[in-house]
Amino acid sequence: MFKKLNSKDLLNILSSDSQSRLVVLTQSWPMLNVDDVKTLKFNNKTFFSLVSRAERDGYLKKLNLSFLSKIKTNSASVAYKNGKSYLDFFSPHVENYNFLRLDLKSFFHSISYEIIKETFESYFLDEYFVDNGKEKRKEKIIDVFLNLVMLNVPSSYGDSFISGRRILPMGFSTSPLISNIVFRRFDIVIHEFCEKHNIKYSRYADDMLFSSNVSDKTLFSNRFHEEIKYILNRGGFKVNNAKTIQSKGVLSVNGYVVDSYIERKGLRLSSSKLKNINKIIHALEKGWSYEIILKKYAKKDFDKTNYYNKGISKYRSEYEKSQILNLLVGYRSYLISFHEFDRRDRSIDNNFLVVSGEIIKSIEKEINKII
Repeated sequence: MFKKLNSKDLLNILSSDSQSRLVVLTQSWPMLNVDDVKTLKFNNKTFFSLVSRAERDGYLKKLNLSFLSKIKTNSASVAYKNGKSYLDFFSPHVENYNFLRLDLKSFFHSISYEIIKETFESYFLDEYFVDNGKEKRKEKIIDVFLNLVMLNVPSSYGDSFISGRRILPMGFSTSPLISNIVFRRFDIVIHEFCEKHNIKYSRYADDMLFSSNVSDKTLFSNRFHEEIKYILNRGGFKVNNAKTIQSKGVLSVNGYVVDSYIERKGLRLSSSKLKNINKIIHALEKGWSYEIILKKYAKKDFDKTNYYNKGISKYRSEYEKSQILNLLVGYRSYLISFHEFDRRDRSIDNNFLVVSGEIIKSIEKEINKII
């Protein structure tokens, strides 16, 4: 049972010394609004980051470290957890044959103020925040917390889905952990429902994955789909039907492949995911210039960097070399993670381990040439 936080507990989380404690004690905690954030649009999604009240970002990190990360979530949820990765999302399903992937529409911004407040009222005592030296503060602990982690969006805002609402902002460092904590109740219900029907369930943020054995008739039934949607609707969540994947034998999601056939049984990367890595290695072996490789395969143009100034020729070659080196080191680390994961989980396709092992050796060879 999680011990409810009192006023002093929250003060201790937000302040680590006497000077910062004084700041916390004397400042007000108004709601954040869109004037306090920078907005970024990417892939039809809206991200927010703190700007004018950037000191609040430090408080968010402290909340993550000393509070949010200590709250237990359901085992089916693997995102934003230490020691877990995207591979943990797929690995429970490698022994199955039928696969269903569902995507939650606008996941973070679908989480309402009401459900967040209801969830976290069980983690805070019903009392006001600490005295400011003269009189009792008007804000209750739960309100200080909500004002820190949520964003107030005016009705005039251009995005109709979030306008006129208080949202859990995509881009705030606390939002991922809060989403897992809020969604825990739904994970539990879905997990229990799936276990009754011998169906495996895992979730990575807005990605939900279900699987069953070859003889199962439940997973692809209308009843199963409607039951999951009913559970989600109770929290205001909707399925993005355009991203639903239903398959038998092999599942491919975002370049990750779960294959149930004996000759390729296990988890691996798709050939298209490996293609770009192999092309870069081949180009390096052929002696292509770093500039061409970066433009063609990494979509990086030197002229668009901050080095476009006096002495550009002096820095150009070093910049390009460092970018190629970063790419190779990143790819090497990425592929090695599959081998490390297999040592504890034994779910990676054996053939992929051999192929990726050879690619790792080729990458290391090119790294040694550069350094």
